[in-house]
Amino acid sequence: MQPITKLKKGEKRLKNLEDVKKEIVLLTVSDLEEITGYSTSTVMKMMSQPDFPVIKIGKENQVLLESFKQYMSVRRDLRGG
Repeated sequence: MQPITKLKKGEKRLKNLEDVKKEIVLLTVSDLEEITGYSTSTVMKMMSQPDFPVIKIGKENQVLLESFKQYMSVRRDLRGG
């Protein structure tokens, strides 16, 4: 992403914010159930692990898509898969 220099009435700022929005994807418990095929209780147990990159927003636990991919990649490597 390029640094913002002089803004023309929010023009560049808006473009950069749109870029950021495309990069930030939050997954909910339901999303993780669908992606992994795990039950709600299994997803909740996974999210309660100390090394899981959970983000608490209000009462809801979420995780960034990129963080989840990295977490699963490391877990797969540890299992030897």
